Amino acid sequence: MLAGEAGPAAQLCLRMIVALARVRGARRLLDVESAHVDGCLYHGRAGLDFAERLVGLG
Repeated sequence: MLAGEAGPAAQLCLRMIVALARVRGARRLLDVESAHVDGCLYHGRAGLDFAERLVGLG
């Protein structure tokens, strides 16, 4: 996914997860079968921009 084979939206999300994992000192990631971006709560313009960017990336 980091190479983009699952599309640019998935690539962006995984890049964010990996960056956060590094900051937090995670030793490994866990396999996840499904997840969603929490776009149902409005936390300000940045959250809306992020959701719109994911839609734009497909």
